[in-house]
Amino acid sequence: EAGHTYYRRASEIVREVDSLADAVRESSGDVRGRIKLSAARTFADAPIGQSLIDFAKEHPDIVLDIHLDDRFVDLAEEGFYLAVRISMLENSSLIARRPAPLSV
Repeated sequence: EAGHTYYRRASEIVREVDSLADAVRESSGDVRGRIKLSAARTFADAPIGQSLIDFAKEHPDIVLDIHLDDRFVDLAEEGFYLAVRISMLENSSLIARRPAPLSV
């Protein structure tokens, strides 16, 4: 059951990354810069990795700065644009998106 839940959540996250890539493709003008992303170590083995590789290939002027760490990062203090976690949001001043429900 836990493996199935993990797979479902990872699949939803992959769809979110793909959706982000589609949105960038549809935007006008050149897209370049750096995206600093924090994710739990478990995502290194998840399908999200391939979506990030595909995104990087399609947008060579965007540098993906990916940090795999299980600790909670301070997005503003540490300069992260995005964090992917499987947990409750502790700081209510942040914006959270739930890509999929988690069944325990």
